[in-house]
Amino acid sequence: MSHSDPTLSLCLIAKNESAMIRECLSSVASVVDQVIVVDTGSSDDTVAIAQSMGAEVHFFEWCDDFSAARNEALKHVRSDWVLVLDCDERLTSWAPEAIRAAIKTPKADAFVMPLRDSCDLAAHPDDVVRGGAALREAIWLLRLFRFTPDLTWEGRVHEHVNGWLERRKGRVGSLDAPIAHYGAVPTYRTERGNSDRNLSLLFEELSQDPTRWFARTYLVEELLERNDPRAFQHAEMLGQFLRLRLIPSVQQGRAQHGIVKALSAVGVALSRKARFAEVVQLMSLAQSAGIQHPNLDFLIGLARENQAHGDFDSDTQSLEQAKESYLRVLGGEEAVWLDALIGGIRSWNGLCRLSTVLMQLGHLEDALEGFELAGSQRNDAPTEIALGRCETLIRLRRFEEALSGLHPLMEADPQSADVAILVAEACEGLGDKAASDDFWRLAEQTVRLNLKGLHRLQRLNQQLASQAS
Repeated sequence: MSHSDPTLSLCLIAKNESAMIRECLSSVASVVDQVIVVDTGSSDDTVAIAQSMGAEVHFFEWCDDFSAARNEALKHVRSDWVLVLDCDERLTSWAPEAIRAAIKTPKADAFVMPLRDSCDLAAHPDDVVRGGAALREAIWLLRLFRFTPDLTWEGRVHEHVNGWLERRKGRVGSLDAPIAHYGAVPTYRTERGNSDRNLSLLFEELSQDPTRWFARTYLVEELLERNDPRAFQHAEMLGQFLRLRLIPSVQQGRAQHGIVKALSAVGVALSRKARFAEVVQLMSLAQSAGIQHPNLDFLIGLARENQAHGDFDSDTQSLEQAKESYLRVLGGEEAVWLDALIGGIRSWNGLCRLSTVLMQLGHLEDALEGFELAGSQRNDAPTEIALGRCETLIRLRRFEEALSGLHPLMEADPQSADVAILVAEACEGLGDKAASDDFWRLAEQTVRLNLKGLHRLQRLNQQLASQAS
């Protein structure tokens, strides 16, 4: 490295991370000029490991505030650029070279980098980010910053630098320097208790300042993850803040970063309460203000799809509107979005929803192709994809093939109303009335408990009505 090359500091906060910190620091050794570790009270070998690997260790008394700890690390930066990682993260083998190239000829003040959750603590970072050992698709996070004296973290938990970016009107670029994240491995996450800690800190932050909308966004997400009914109260508060303050601020020139995340959280919460008209209204209001993101179109599509379903038939116009929304999501140009995409909407999830709508509109061959493609994109394809494929086969009168696909679904969940409806239809198509009647009765008994596809309710209602007449 020449004397004119920009320098880079790693900022890391740690507490009892002896199991993770060595691999993290090893992954950055070839690219950073300074390693800053802020220890917040370790009782294990974290400090000794960090020092043995050349890190400067500074001590900071934990005060239930991640931003405070990260800002302590910034006080010791002596470089031109700052890379931020957590101890349970590691760079891939090719990331250091990409980072060095980005800061040598920078085209932005900050860079988002792709992060992918590992499903296995022993997996190699390269295998994680390539998908072989991944829990889910990658998300892009701000992790590389031009260092300035006013660079500041905000938020007790799920901390961010949005204020710094806004003040500087900073440019954000994308950098293909992937990060593998091991803290989401289910057994490890449960053992560490991170979710309970985060929830507590979010409630505490909002009790001190209810206007912290970004904290409320994360709170809604945490509560939705737990199926906690408090999610909907906080989603309503956040939705009101979006309408009155945040969306108008975009019209006045504010960047949309962070606002899309809030819109997505509110949209998911409202959808779970079947308040679909409100979803369409809020997302459309955001789009009219100039906010563009695939999540908004996906949520509108989901709302339109569900609005289409009556007790006995479907509204074709609403289904067509849903189709157009899903096509916009899937057909949009490839881009790096600073706010994470709802899982799989540009791949298996979006294909599943579009195919479900195409099936209902009668485009059966296209629907079948879509379901099969969606299933091929996931090793652990969600049940809804398999249900949709079997349902399309039934409409194509390929009854035996449909039953073959439904058999493992029956074994996995014998009380599924969706499976019962489809098996009843397939048996009916094959002329087995006794079996068909049995499964219609099962569907009637279980429909209130676990029905996934509202459009299937129409066929059960039609069957019940014909039996009653």
